[in-house]
Amino acid sequence: MRKPLLAALTAALTMPAAQACMVNDVQEKMSNFTQRYQELAQKSPEKLRAFAPKVQAAMEKYRQAASSGTTNYGDLCKLYDELNAELEKA
Repeated sequence: MRKPLLAALTAALTMPAAQACMVNDVQEKMSNFTQRYQELAQKSPEKLRAFAPKVQAAMEKYRQAASSGTTNYGDLCKLYDELNAELEKA
């Protein structure tokens, strides 16, 4: 019993971060982004206007990757991580 558990834990720990991102991780990051984006819209519309092109550029980058068939949950997690980091700066 311990060997399969140890093997599973080892595999999980050595898995690249992009592969470790699952649909629930994407949903959490997207929810966090949406909440922060709405807060920025209420708090500082002028900062939101400055931030909007960054969001559009990131989403376009994702759309291009999706159309080429190269996106995965790791790509989405990275996209939302980047957007959330930018929102923290705003």
